[in-house]
Amino acid sequence: PLPPCGGGLGRGVESKGLRCLPPSRRDAPTSPARGEVGASCNWRAGAYALLLVLAVGTPAHAEADHAAIAKASLEQYIRPGYAQFAESTEALNQSVAALCRTPSEAALKDTQKAFTATVNAWSLVEPIRFGPVAEQHRYERIFYWPDPKGLGARQVREALGKPDATVTEAASLLGKSVALQGLPALEYLLYGDDAGALAKDGGEGAFRCRFAETIAGNVAGMAKDIAAGWEDGAPYAKAYLEPGPANAAYHTQKEVTLELFKAFATGIEMVRDQKMAKALGAKPDQARPQL
Repeated sequence: PLPPCGGGLGRGVESKGLRCLPPSRRDAPTSPARGEVGASCNWRAGAYALLLVLAVGTPAHAEADHAAIAKASLEQYIRPGYAQFAESTEALNQSVAALCRTPSEAALKDTQKAFTATVNAWSLVEPIRFGPVAEQHRYERIFYWPDPKGLGARQVREALGKPDATVTEAASLLGKSVALQGLPALEYLLYGDDAGALAKDGGEGAFRCRFAETIAGNVAGMAKDIAAGWEDGAPYAKAYLEPGPANAAYHTQKEVTLELFKAFATGIEMVRDQKMAKALGAKPDQARPQL
């Protein structure tokens, strides 16, 4: 069943991000994508945020060790988080490729599991909106959300309906809408209308699979680049650990702590206001679990 709060990408036709199941609907049947995703990542982000609140709120005579906070956040959270995301996206990329080579129900289920693992990995680093993920619009290209008007799903359906061969080519996909390039679009292809065609040879499923494979490769490439951007010697990693007057990103160590605090505070607000409040509604009869 769905977790009671803060999970991963949902199954809905119009993917709008990480959701949870309201108390009144916890016993309702769900799709594989929604049922597999756990809530631990969002709670882990909250724990980090709490630690940062305590650090920033320390009295002046006991100033927090901002350099230690930066080092610990990089080594214990950011680097391993993005490494896990890069690993999971590469596994997903390979799984989609295998599905396209040899379509079957089993291969489709394996790919859906790989997608779930990628969503879990993304959930862990989702609050981070600075650094390499902010370059080249990578964040939006990986996770175009919120999408209140269902633009992403509509564009995917249009590409499938034509069909538009340019979405099956890596170079041309990069020039298209960010809504076609990331996890929500891939979710629709794996779980949306007529996704079962992916398990069959030829026909519409073949085009759909090539589209999914292009997206998976695109996401895997971005994940690899983001992880590399945080490694030792990478420009942003150096700027993160060594603030100073000549540093374009951070002038002081405390600015790094504040950047982290802002990221997690904003992330918690997004979970509360966008992912939970809208789906739960003010009352049980106003719940919208398929949002």
